[in-house]
Amino acid sequence: MKRALRVLLGLCLFAPATAAAHQSSVVYSDVTVSPDRQSVELEVKIAARDLTEVKELDPANAPGSRPPTVEEAEERIYRYVSARVTAGCVPSQGPMQVVRLRDGPYAAIRWTERCAEPLEKLDLRYDLFFDGDPLHTSPLRFTFGDQTKAFLFSADTRVFEWEAPLSGFSAFLVSGVEHILFGPDHILFLLSLLLVVVIAKRGDSFERQDAWLSTKSTLALVTAFTLAHSITLITAALDVIPIHERWVESIIALSIVYVAIENIVKPESRHRAVVTFAFGLLHGMGFASMLQVLLPDEGLVVPVLAFNLGVELGQLALVVVSLPLLLGVVRAAGAARYRRVIMPALCVLIAALGAVWLVERAFDLSIVA
Repeated sequence: MKRALRVLLGLCLFAPATAAAHQSSVVYSDVTVSPDRQSVELEVKIAARDLTEVKELDPANAPGSRPPTVEEAEERIYRYVSARVTAGCVPSQGPMQVVRLRDGPYAAIRWTERCAEPLEKLDLRYDLFFDGDPLHTSPLRFTFGDQTKAFLFSADTRVFEWEAPLSGFSAFLVSGVEHILFGPDHILFLLSLLLVVVIAKRGDSFERQDAWLSTKSTLALVTAFTLAHSITLITAALDVIPIHERWVESIIALSIVYVAIENIVKPESRHRAVVTFAFGLLHGMGFASMLQVLLPDEGLVVPVLAFNLGVELGQLALVVVSLPLLLGVVRAAGAARYRRVIMPALCVLIAALGAVWLVERAFDLSIVA
């Protein structure tokens, strides 16, 4: 039977293609990352009838005048497929088989891509048949250990992305630090809070706040923010409360706009700690939405606590750098100029950027590429 199917595949490959239209090309893909993340096993099943449409497999391209053997076709099929379905590592050819599925014979092409380092991120590129069939789609089944994902390749979505799950306390700690330091919305929110702690209203004018009082004000705001986002980060990451990501991210952008505008209108607000706590609850959900995709299936408590600690360390690093810098700006420019010119200018820029993010997230738009 296997030999008969191989002969049938050869006939399908090299029979003249008819001018009649047929259904859209059919391809199924299976990709498995090894437990050590240093190799990727790929299998692509292509309907034999679709291979007749591929110019690179036309028998006229074969050397000599005799019809090519199935083995020769196998090599060309492998080169064609492995060049257009890539995981970014070094491929090595495996055996090709002919399998019969419900709608006919398929060529099952298997190969392995070996990576020099354990994969942290996989970008699987798929470029089969789109030039001749813009409506072509291909379902993908991705596997890593107990993790399974389904994906559909199309002309508009040709790349499947996967990030390796983190493991160990230190990995989640570092991820928390990176998330706060490389999260522009969280950085701008914290910066907006710090802009006003370096000045204080005295009668009808503003004066420079000394380092000790600025530090005390900062400590109150940071404590409120930390308590709030820790509550929602932990509870949301553990699925105690639900996350509606679109609205959470929209309100995070709104928090930036609100605090920046309040800095201009009423920088001496006595309710800033309450406002910070309220918005901190939403920022915590934003942290949690990112963390959830990195969490293992079990043993969640330690990773969540490590990530939260990392966020606090990253936040502390921002404060340690930003507060002395702002104190220096006020000392150099004077409290009056800082209040009238420098702080409003910074707040307008921050509010404008926050407004762009708010519109993008609330209405699912892309304004800034």
